[in-house]
Amino acid sequence: MGTTWKRVVLSLGGGVLLADKEGRMFKGYAEAIKSINNELELFVIVTGGGEYARNYISMARNCGLNEKKQDMMGIAITRVNALLLSFMLEWNEKVPESYEDAVRIARKTSRLVCGGMKPGQSTDKVAADLAAMLDADIVLNATRIEGLYDRHPSQPGARLLSEATYSQMREILVGEEQSPGKYALFDLKAIDLLESKGIPLVIFDGRKVENFVRVMHNQPVGTIVKP
Repeated sequence: MGTTWKRVVLSLGGGVLLADKEGRMFKGYAEAIKSINNELELFVIVTGGGEYARNYISMARNCGLNEKKQDMMGIAITRVNALLLSFMLEWNEKVPESYEDAVRIARKTSRLVCGGMKPGQSTDKVAADLAAMLDADIVLNATRIEGLYDRHPSQPGARLLSEATYSQMREILVGEEQSPGKYALFDLKAIDLLESKGIPLVIFDGRKVENFVRVMHNQPVGTIVKP
């Protein structure tokens, strides 16, 4: 069975990649990506920073650094994760630090791994930006929960949604903290951009690498969010 999507941007959460300290998740994703790599026209991966980034952001805050510098610490960790995954895939040997460089590499090679770009935005927003710039078919968000719930999953009676609109998603997430290291399920600014460009989003539990493969073959996993 071939992949459903041909131009893909994957937002790969740091909490997923760093779920273990032995690199098993890095290895698992590298193997899964290699198994479908030849079927795709474009594949861009944006790595998050996870707990390591949050720890450095917290230390920077405790040291009296402003929010911009806190964000820069988190961005540095996302780029370390990107570099490790890129080395394993044998893609770009340098992690781009600007959108211009990222787009140039992606257009030249059709393959890219990158981390954060600039203070004041999440890696989800980077994924959305690159999806818009590179005419992606889909953005995939590999995270630590099963998908979008109709309310916070800790609340009684919370129900996992198999499909939703961006308007519904925005209503569910409004009020969630959006600051360095704390972008809840997905960055609201990224939601706005994807909705305006008509690009769908799939949110799924990335802690199981097989879920990523299932999503790529359009099997029912997580939540698909559409304009």
